[in-house]
Formats: sequence, structure tokens, C-alpha cells
Amino acid sequence: MKDGSVSLRTAQARVAGLLAAVLLATSLPPVPPAAAREGEVDNEPLYSACVGAASRDAGFTDVPRVFQPAVDCLAHYRITLGRGDERFEPGETVTRAQMARFLIRAALPAGIELRSAPDQGFTDVGHLSAETVRAVNQLAALSIARGRTPTTFAPGDVVTRAQMAQFLARFLRAAPVGPGGTDIDDVRPDDEIFTDIGHLNRDAHDAIRRLYEMGVTTGTGYNSFSPERPVTRGQMAAFITRALAHTQARPAGVTVQTENLSVGAGDRVRVVASVRTDDFAPFQDRPVDVFTARTASRAIGRDGECFSSVVTGHPDNSGLCRIDAGDGYTDEQGNLHFTLSVPTSLTMWAWAGDDGDEFDADTVEYGSLRFTADNGGAAALRITDDMPDGALQVRYGDSVTFTFQAVDEDGIEVSHRGITFSLRVYANQSGTSSGGRSQTLTTDSSGRAARTLRYSDPSTSRNDFTNVRLEVGNISATLGIEDESTVGVVRNRRTVDWDDAPPVPTSLLIQQDPSYSRATSSGSGGANRLTVVLTDQYGRPVRGARINLWSNQENGIGGSETAPAIRRNTNSRGTFQVSYNRDSSAGVAEKIVARTADGAISKTARHYWAEEPDEDEYERAKILHKDADNDILVAEFSEEGDDPEILMFSLDGNDHYFNSAGTPIAFDQFWREIEEEDAEYITAEITDGPINLYYLVPAPPSPSS
Repeated sequence: MKDGSVSLRTAQARVAGLLAAVLLATSLPPVPPAAAREGEVDNEPLYSACVGAASRDAGFTDVPRVFQPAVDCLAHYRITLGRGDERFEPGETVTRAQMARFLIRAALPAGIELRSAPDQGFTDVGHLSAETVRAVNQLAALSIARGRTPTTFAPGDVVTRAQMAQFLARFLRAAPVGPGGTDIDDVRPDDEIFTDIGHLNRDAHDAIRRLYEMGVTTGTGYNSFSPERPVTRGQMAAFITRALAHTQARPAGVTVQTENLSVGAGDRVRVVASVRTDDFAPFQDRPVDVFTARTASRAIGRDGECFSSVVTGHPDNSGLCRIDAGDGYTDEQGNLHFTLSVPTSLTMWAWAGDDGDEFDADTVEYGSLRFTADNGGAAALRITDDMPDGALQVRYGDSVTFTFQAVDEDGIEVSHRGITFSLRVYANQSGTSSGGRSQTLTTDSSGRAARTLRYSDPSTSRNDFTNVRLEVGNISATLGIEDESTVGVVRNRRTVDWDDAPPVPTSLLIQQDPSYSRATSSGSGGANRLTVVLTDQYGRPVRGARINLWSNQENGIGGSETAPAIRRNTNSRGTFQVSYNRDSSAGVAEKIVARTADGAISKTARHYWAEEPDEDEYERAKILHKDADNDILVAEFSEEGDDPEILMFSLDGNDHYFNSAGTPIAFDQFWREIEEEDAEYITAEITDGPINLYYLVPAPPSPSS
């Protein structure tokens, strides 16, 4: 999922997005509980059991929105199997036999050790399924369930809300406390919220009050709990999932959670990574690698591998996007606690594997968090979407989510809540236009708002199309718009087109990591690796297509249009990779060409083989590539009569910087100005000491007509 706070992906997963943190292999001290106040929940869990894979749609068609997350969560943990035919029947009541099965299935992910239990003496369960009898006996042996009498369990009786509270309170006493959870015996109820539970026995009364303080129940409204009311299947799902948040229950695979995704610039946040087996058991001593990036969409390539020039690994002695001895290990509960420094907005990933494994979003299990730091006021709304790279259209039935993110003047995401704006959607369906539907969106605490659009094929008997145009207006603050959507829906006034046309190859991409290398003749020379991607009009991979590849540098890829150096077929992901070396210390710009075998689609890219500058003055060098993450500028310098030189300038805080007027400026200000469109040239004075001089110079004037 895009921009989500937690995500789990295995096969066919993709993300796109940066920074550095300190990884602690030991658990952090627990967060002290908030000061108790009358009428407030004092022991709500910090984290959830219903994240990552446990938040995915389970396919039930009859569940109202209020219960959907809880029911989907129970389905992931295999606590509920539904009633068949994609139905859950959320309004049906729960019997004591059904409750026994639910709680026993929840016991394993919660961390409760289950053993074979002898017959507990109930004479009225013999006609039930073996699973139900086993569940009843195990719950009774754990003192979670009690019979109506010493010899009767009453399996067909309906469970009331008061009884469910008692079951869950005993369940929580049997379960070990998980990250961010609270031991139910440590809860000190200070509220008398519910006015209709005074007549209950002490056990039920105490259970309801404790569960309220733990955020497991909020009652039925108007200070009522309705203890005698039967529990429905939908309510049962909500009860159980909220209780599981206090336990060790976490989805299979890797998930990461934090208390707050909106932070102040420079804050340190607590993060917990949880690793579970396919059976939801804790995965102890599992190495977990963490890496971060400031720009999520640039961090991971189409091939699923991370870009080393964009992401930062943790800790410093840990291999980048690789499992090694520098990584932290999960504790006996399958969790790894660490702190993350957030000087600016960033995205982080955590993934688990075996020693030597390298990150690949298509094959490894990982979790992701996107932090938004408040660095100051918002200057613009940035528009992005989740259309695949290279997509020109959207297939009917697929959705597109547009995200509107507040950013500051440097393009850094800021946590600015409450920005309102109108979004009007105009749709033209096969020639029939709508007048436009408008709604008001408001940014959340992360400075973010989103709108998802989805259109279905109105007819399978003809070629249909739906053209959708977006119009953003009435922004409550004085903000600009940075449109980085795939087709430029606002900037270029383009439409997003849903279609039912058969897929055909339409787009070639050449990805590099990064687009420059140090020119050297040492060893085997400088190295470059690129990925060629062929997609159809929907951004989906095209497999088995022959691609020709060549360049203008014989000491690079080489070859020619008539005699390509490389001929490859795309794999199932529509890609192939090429790694090669160039043995030369001379800086050049290599033009790389990829073309389909039929010549219908071509793509060019440049790779800069950049040499170290000599001690000299380089006047008006044209900037070719800006790598602010690694403080590197690649520039072309020409002197009359000589071939152009491709140079790599490594900037640092010791150097001196000047704006185009010759006024000294700070290092950060230099980068801010150099990334503006009119900062195309620099003059560099490279000295034999630790201090070099860099000047911004204006672009040359346009020739007069």
C-alpha cells in the first residue's frame, strides 16, 4: 500500500521511498502509562495486532464498514473462517461453543501455550465436533472458560456482553503482554463510565471496567454497556482484535509499528519490528535489517532492489540492504526495538532474512513506515499517485489513489493538519460527460489527504473508455501545487484514462543506480549496473520480449544500432539487468540506447563516467547531475579547443560556498539554490588544501534574435 503507516509484502510486492537511525539490539524501557483521568482510557495499547497482512480485505461481502477491519484481522489469524460463500454473518449472535473455538484459535498468536487437556467433565458437549470439544476442555483447563455447573457447559447458550468481558479478561491474564500492551492485572480502573453494570457480580463488574481502561470496549453509548445484550459476531470480532493488541499477536512475516508517524524535525521515535512464522509464533534470534530514505518513490527500483545511492543503512557497520553481522536480532518474543532519528521526513523499511541475503521487494518479507516531520510551514501541496512506472492508462477494475501531501519550500513533507481544498472529478465515459463531482478534503496529522478512484467496465460487448480529469481549488492556505502524478493530471491538465483495450508493449525504462560512476582504470575499472524494463500501457510487465542494447562508448557497453552489444529477453517482471565495467580514468558521458527488436519502442539514458578534478579553476561548469544525498555534483567543463571533461565534485561542510552575487552562503543554502531550475552552472576552485571554493553562476543570456 502506498504511504501507509505499516505494510507487509511477500511476492509481487512493491514500494517506493530515506535517512539514518541508531539501531539498538536490546529492548527499550517501557513507556510509563499516561496520568489517569476520569472518563479517559488510560491503558490503550500503543500498537495493533491488525496491521500489515492482517489489514487486507478477507473477501467477505456482508460486513459493514464499522466491523470490516476487525473481521479482516480475524480472518488473517484464522480465528474465523466465515460462513462460506464470502459471508461472515456479522449480525448473528455468538454461542458459547462458537466463542470457545474463537478464543482457542486466538490463543496461539496471542502467545498462550496450548497443551492437550483432559476431559473437564462436561457431559453436554459430546455431540459437538472434535475441535469444539477440544477447545472447551482447553479453555476450561486454562481457567478462561467455566461451566454453567460442574458438569454442564451449555454450548448452545448465547454469550452476553458481560460474559464476553469475563472471557476476554481471563484470556488476557493467560496471555503474555506484547509490545506496547498492558498487563490486565496492572490496570487500575478510575472511571465509573457505565451506569448499568452496578448489579453485576464482582468478576463481571471488574472485567468490564478493566477492559474499558485498556481500550477493548467503549460500551453501547449514553454511559451504557448493555451487559445482558447478546454479543453479535461483528462485536465479537471487535472485542477480540482490540484485546489481541495487548498480546504478542502480530501478523505472519514482518511488521513495523510506532506510536506516531507525525513528528517534529529532529525527534527520535521508538519503533518495534515484529517477526512471526506462518503460524504466528515468535521468530527468535532473527536478524532484521533497517534502511531509510528521504524520497520513497526513488528508493526501490522496478526490479525490487534498493538503490544504494538513495537509501541509508543501519547501523553504520551494517551492509546496505543486506543481512549481516551488523544487524539487530529479535528477542525471545520475536520483536526488535530500536530508535529512529527523524531530522526530516522519511520512509523506513525493516526486513528479515538469513546472513548474506540481499533485499528484494519481490521475495523478502518487510514492513515499512512513512514519517512526516514538521520542519516549518507548508509551502505547497504535492500530488502523487500509485500508478506503476511507465503506465499510460488504467485497466477497468483497477484503482488509482491520489495523495495530496503538504511540503515545505524545500519539497520536504511536513505534518500540517487541517489544510482544506476542493477536489472536483470530471469523468467522460465513452463520450458521455459528467458535470463533475466535488468534495472537500482535509489533510491529517501527517499533512496528507487521499482520494481513490476506481471505474468498472460498463459493457463487455464493446470497447469502452473513461477519461478522468482532476481539478484542485479553494486551498485554505496560500499554497502552490507540485504535481508529480504519473500523467500530470493538474500540471499538464491530462486525464487519467481507464480502458479495456488488450495490453500491448508501450514503454521502455532504463534504471541506473546511480546514473554516474567514478572513472578509474584501477582494477577492472569503474562499474555500472542498469535495469531495462518493458511495460504495457497499464504499467504491467511484458515478458519474453527481445530487447537490443548498445551505447556510444566502445569502452562501455559498446555496439551499435545495426550490431547491438547485448540482446536479451525480458523475464516475468518485464526486466533484465546488465552489469559492466569501464577501464578508463577519463570522464565521458555514455549514451545508452535500448530498443525492442521490432524497433517500435526506444529509450535512451546517459551514464556519466566522472573523473576527479585537478587542482585548478573550473569556470562555468554545466551541472549534469545533482546527488544531494551524497553531496556530489557531476558537471561538464569545456575549454576552447579541448574535449569536454566530465567531473565529479565531492562537496562537504569544510568548503566555502557563494551565491551568484558572490556573497558567502551556508552549505545547506547552496544546495537549496543549486536545485532550483536557474542554477545550472558552477565555478569551482579546487585547492591543495581542505577548503575548496564553489560559486553559483547564472545561466548564460539567451542569444538575441
